[in-house]
Amino acid sequence: MNTFMKENHSSFFARTTLRKTLAVSVIAVSAFMATGCSSPANPDPTASSSASTSAEASIASIPNTGEVADNGKGKYLQSTINDDDPAMKYDESKADEAIKKLYSAEELEQAQKTAVKFLAEETIDSTLQGGGNPDKWLTENKDRIAPAWYEEASIKVKEPKSGFLANNPDRVKAGYDLSYDEKSVRLVDRKIDVLSIKENKGRPYVEGNVSYSLKTNDSGQETAAGKFAYALTKSDDKWLISGYRNQISITPFTMPIAEK
Repeated sequence: MNTFMKENHSSFFARTTLRKTLAVSVIAVSAFMATGCSSPANPDPTASSSASTSAEASIASIPNTGEVADNGKGKYLQSTINDDDPAMKYDESKADEAIKKLYSAEELEQAQKTAVKFLAEETIDSTLQGGGNPDKWLTENKDRIAPAWYEEASIKVKEPKSGFLANNPDRVKAGYDLSYDEKSVRLVDRKIDVLSIKENKGRPYVEGNVSYSLKTNDSGQETAAGKFAYALTKSDDKWLISGYRNQISITPFTMPIAEK
């Protein structure tokens, strides 16, 4: 993807590779999630490659929502992110001057928290991971999506490789599925690093890097890493998702998880 797309314009690109690695008797599959829409017209090509210290990134233990999610294939304890997680902490130096002129530090902090929490709960660990009903998901998450962008979101959430929610539809081909456990989360680890908050048509645009691992049903794990970005719109003092641009590469490595 060579440039950011204009608002309400969609593009699609997906690449899937399926191979059997005989040396370790593992079927490995990778899927590159396409970028989404509603992105700034003039991105900084170096922004997403900026490094940060480990103290600025989210490497915390994985908390749960306290709710058992059900996607029709199985039930699992859905993960979330704590309010005091490093990825939820607003750093004024990461916000550009244009957006700071439009919103207070408190407003931008809440915008960042909204984007990161949506990433943690839904992009990474939604009920549409490996199954689920898109219409049911939309109903349950309608209050998190900006009304003006809801129609676009309802299209993207039904595209398995749109990147809006980081799903991997090729697990069946690879002969495995995610783990389902009502008593523990299926995230093995997660790192979220917010790199910048930019101005996009008067809205905050939160960008960063993410990596995580999910437990699989064969005592292994599926790993993923890439970039995320969400545009947010304020409505009745609440920030709502109004666009995204995610590039997340998913690679199963179905070997036993090491005991900690």
